[in-house]
Amino acid sequence: MLAGQIVRVNLHAKLMENDYVWRWTTQVQPANGSGEAPMHFDQSQLSGALLSLTTLHKGASGHVPQLSDEGRLHRRALELMDGKTSLEEIARLLTAEFPQRFARWQQALSYAGTLSQEYSR
Repeated sequence: MLAGQIVRVNLHAKLMENDYVWRWTTQVQPANGSGEAPMHFDQSQLSGALLSLTTLHKGASGHVPQLSDEGRLHRRALELMDGKTSLEEIARLLTAEFPQRFARWQQALSYAGTLSQEYSR
């Protein structure tokens, strides 16, 4: 940037689900008498996003989703949060049901605790 240049930035944020998508335009006016043309930039965080065909397909209206192993684990952990079962009990059950994911119940406790912080009251 040079002395005498004027820079204008317009920033836009659109809430999509639980996050914002950012877009911004930048205009750079050259210093008076420089003879340079004004510059204009139209940018977005989506400009750099690479979306695979698989990702796009999973969001299509005709897609019939099937839970992954991680999705089944997530669902089961939330089902066990019934207001009667302690986190330790949940962790021990998850360890028994998902031994490929948790070698020790303490690992499942950390996982269940994170879900509890986000979804329980």
